[in-house]
Formats: sequence, C-alpha cells, structure tokens
Amino acid sequence: MRPPAEQQSAVRNPLNRWMGTEANVRILRFLTSTQTPMSKAAVAREVSLNPSGVARSIDELVDEGIVEPLGSGSRRLYRLARGHSLSTPLAALYAAERNRFDSIVTALKQEAQSLAPRPRAAWIEGPVARGKDRPGDPIVVGLLASATDVDRLAEQFSDTVASLEQAYDVTLSVQGLTVADLSASSNERVEEWKHALPLLGPPPSQFLESRPDRLRGHPVRSHADIDDRLLELARAIADMLVATPSLLERAQRVTTRHLQSAGPHSRRVFEEWDRILRTMSLARMRRFLVEESDRATRLRQSMPFLEALNAREREALGLGDHDA
Repeated sequence: MRPPAEQQSAVRNPLNRWMGTEANVRILRFLTSTQTPMSKAAVAREVSLNPSGVARSIDELVDEGIVEPLGSGSRRLYRLARGHSLSTPLAALYAAERNRFDSIVTALKQEAQSLAPRPRAAWIEGPVARGKDRPGDPIVVGLLASATDVDRLAEQFSDTVASLEQAYDVTLSVQGLTVADLSASSNERVEEWKHALPLLGPPPSQFLESRPDRLRGHPVRSHADIDDRLLELARAIADMLVATPSLLERAQRVTTRHLQSAGPHSRRVFEEWDRILRTMSLARMRRFLVEESDRATRLRQSMPFLEALNAREREALGLGDHDA
C-alpha cells in the first residue's frame, strides 16, 4: 500500500497508525478482550500470526502508548494501556464487533425456533462456520426437515431472515435438507458439517450415525468411547490453560451467549458452567476438567472451552474429527 499523499494529524487521527495493518487490528482486538497481561509469543499464538511480526507490531503499539509493558527482560508482558483516554472506546468498538456476529446467530436461532412445523435441526455451515470466510461469502444455513416440509420451510426461513440481511449487511443462503440428503452427501460435505455451528437441535453430524463406515470414515462409537474422548480433550484443555489463561474468558463469553437463547434444559447446563467459570480459580478449574466424577463427566459433554477455541487450537487438538 502506498503512503498517503497528504499526512494527517497524529494527535487528531491516532487510529491511522494503531489500526493501519491487519496485524495491529488483530493484536488490539485480542488485548481489548482480556484482562490478563500476555507475552509477545502468547499474543502471537492467540492472533495466529508470525511471532516476529507480532513482536514488531507490539513494540510499535507500545511506542504509540496504547499498549503498555509490564515487567522486564524475557518475562515482560503486555496489555492494553488502561490509562489511555482511547482504550475504553477502543474496547467498546471491538466488543460491538463481537456482539454483531453473536446478534446474527441469536436472531437466526430465534427465527429457526419460530418455524412451523419446527425443523429437526438448523445450523450454520461453510466458511463462516469455520471462521475462514472472505468478504462477500454468504452465511450458509442448513435446515433439516421431513421431505414433505423441507422446501416450504426453507422458503419460509429465507423470507423471514431477509430483514437480517439488510440490518447486518450480510448475505444469507438457506439450504433445506432431509435425512436422506445427509446420508447421500459426499465425504467433502460431511467434512464441512464437522465444523457446523448449531442453531436448533443437534449438529448435522449427529444424524450421520447410520451412514456406512466407508462413507463416514470412522466406526460408530459407544457412550464410553465418547466419554473417553472428552476426557482426553479436557486434559489437553487443562494443559492449554497454563499457557493460555485467556481461554477462560473466551469460555465465559461462549456461556453468556448460550444463556441468552438456551432452552430450559440447556439453560440449566450453561448456568452450571457459568457458576463454575466465575467461581473456580485457574488451578481448581484445571483439576475439575479432568475429574472422573459423575458431575465432571456429565458437564464435559457441553464444555464451552471447545467452542471457544480458535482454528489453530482446534487443529492442534484434532477437532476436525467427528467425535470432537
């Protein structure tokens, strides 16, 4: 990008420098979302960027005064400069950015629940679900219903969410499917559904248990197998919390979002997680995650940490697999 032909005031327009690169935008987005001071390496992991580039950007933001260092030498940590006059408005801007997508998801859930007859399931799939979409990519919504209702419900849903497209300046694409459609889908489509974000009912992968192993790519598992896998993931998350304590805050945001739209049964589960996340210390949380008690085993089935992971963390834990 060429430098601007005319220089603007640094005092009047500091955002030109703070947010002039995507690296700076990602770093500030993360630092406004956490109260925990972080090392440069930890910030680089959180924003999925090259550590050397992140280090340079953080140094520049420190020079600008919007990021402040704590400590010295190799133990130096960084956080948003709390005393800066623009730190609170900047945090509010990023919070509004996060809330925008949460609001879209909540609105889609409400519209899906209002359909009559109610579909068996609804979800977001495709690049948006994986967090890999580009400008102009649609939010693809899948609706699962009976063969007699699926076309009508898909058309009805498309009509009802048209106002969301205008309100949020997004494109929505609704696809109606039956269980037979799911079972006949290609392996590539099945891979996409592993990343689906449920809006109503279970994720589409749950309806694929009857697919032949040669299509699903793995055997049907017992409840014990699933519990073992969740315990394995919980151990990995407990270890991850040592290096990435901000994952606790991300899990709290996931829980808060679910509480806004959960049904009676789901609400009880997420209220329990909300209490746990608010009251347990980090050390106690790590012990609870790997407990083999009935309560811990039950709650591992709805761990908000799994939804809070970023793409790099999910890949590291093997969460591309159906059983995750």
